[in-house]
Amino acid sequence: MKYFILLFFCCFLGLNQSVDAQILDSLKNLNKSKVDKKIDRSAYYHVGFMLNEPDYNGPEIRLGNSWRWGVGNQTAFLLGDGNRFALGWGTNFAWDHYRLEQNDLKSIPDSTLHDKEQFISQNIYFDLFPRFYFDDKPNNKARSYIDLGLYGEWSHTMKHKTIDEYDPANGVGGGKTEVVQRKLDYVNRWHYGAVARLNFGILGIFGVYRFNALFSEDSNLTDLPKLMVGLQITR
Repeated sequence: MKYFILLFFCCFLGLNQSVDAQILDSLKNLNKSKVDKKIDRSAYYHVGFMLNEPDYNGPEIRLGNSWRWGVGNQTAFLLGDGNRFALGWGTNFAWDHYRLEQNDLKSIPDSTLHDKEQFISQNIYFDLFPRFYFDDKPNNKARSYIDLGLYGEWSHTMKHKTIDEYDPANGVGGGKTEVVQRKLDYVNRWHYGAVARLNFGILGIFGVYRFNALFSEDSNLTDLPKLMVGLQITR
């Protein structure tokens, strides 16, 4: 009889431990679920176009042909119980193409005119923003929201490219010359400014305004336009 009681006690202890383990796992999953509902993660693709500003009187860019393409991700933490306000950050990798108009205003890096001319940069971008949602449905990828924040950016690659075409061919028999200059010592590698996004489900619009100059102060070069507006697809 005592062996039966001992066996029953061991079985009861094992069952109790199993139940306790299941309860703990359930609580962990519940807590994780609650945490996940407070985190809004998304990836995005965007394309934006540089714009000549109304008061701008420097070298002009080719509108519609000066653009940025980028990919990135965003993480926002919902605050409070209303699920309408969050604080977030994002990272981005982007390519910028500033294509210069060839006219009398051109002064960067000099006044020499070419058939085509552009500045190309590859940038690593980080932003911080408060976010306001237009609905109160957490963890919904189709949510609409507005972001207003600040960004910092490092241009790890910057190059100046010119193209000249010849008809007839030039003195050495060439019909086209491409010149690419790298490691430019007259540009700022670090940029910062303001960013705004208005998102409706998976599609949205964004705007970026750079606060500092694209070129270094001691270069005495006129800055290029600072405003960019575009479309964003969020997944």
